[in-house]
Amino acid sequence: MKLTIHLGYPKAASTTLQKFFSNLKAINYLGKQYPSYDAEINEIMNQVFFDSNKDFEKKLLNIQKYFYKKLHKTKMNVLSDEIFLMPLLSPWFDRKKILTRVIRVFTYKKKIRIQFLIVIRDNWELIKSYYSDEYSRIIQ
Repeated sequence: MKLTIHLGYPKAASTTLQKFFSNLKAINYLGKQYPSYDAEINEIMNQVFFDSNKDFEKKLLNIQKYFYKKLHKTKMNVLSDEIFLMPLLSPWFDRKKILTRVIRVFTYKKKIRIQFLIVIRDNWELIKSYYSDEYSRIIQ
């Protein structure tokens, strides 16, 4: 089985890619669901991202079993979330720990081959776009 993990920067076409992935029949999409939202996947990913080490270790086997059931044996599996690279979370978010956890979740069975898709954007354009978007949310 193959799993592509999309580590999308916010404001770097992540939403467009997520919509694209979720609409392709050849892809088993495991990320933010468009047009509907899968609260269960979101809740489990939040446990991977934010739980304490102790709580994560307690839940790891169940999280692994949950995702293993979701993986398709022949289709390309894609997990996408821009939270991996969210700039505003930097002071509270240990990306190395989170990526290590994600890899542990998906190496439950040795038959899963993981690859990463990273979309980058010019730093200055990213900052301007991100600031503009966040500022417009605040003033609304």
